[in-house]
Amino acid sequence: MSEWEITRHQVAIAGKVTDSTTGRPLPGARISVSGLWDTLELNAALDGHFHVLDLENGTYHVEASMPGSGYGTGIKQVTITRNSEGKIQMAVAELQLACVH
Repeated sequence: MSEWEITRHQVAIAGKVTDSTTGRPLPGARISVSGLWDTLELNAALDGHFHVLDLENGTYHVEASMPGSGYGTGIKQVTITRNSEGKIQMAVAELQLACVH
């Protein structure tokens, strides 16, 4: 019989990408997270939300964009730490993009 280990993932960075004028979510926004390792790329969900799991402690650069859409880029720096029990203290990265026509 094999041993099974249950792994519980923890959200390290969570956020939402919205239009800076209307406040509406920007589905599919390209999210780039860089820090202690290579850059991670992902897209925002239909409601503009995104999350990244299980990152190491440290400072991360989060950037959101909508290439080819006329929107600018949103940038936020976040720091991830862990509490005394080793649980991630989630960082929030709310990003607003403005039209730059």
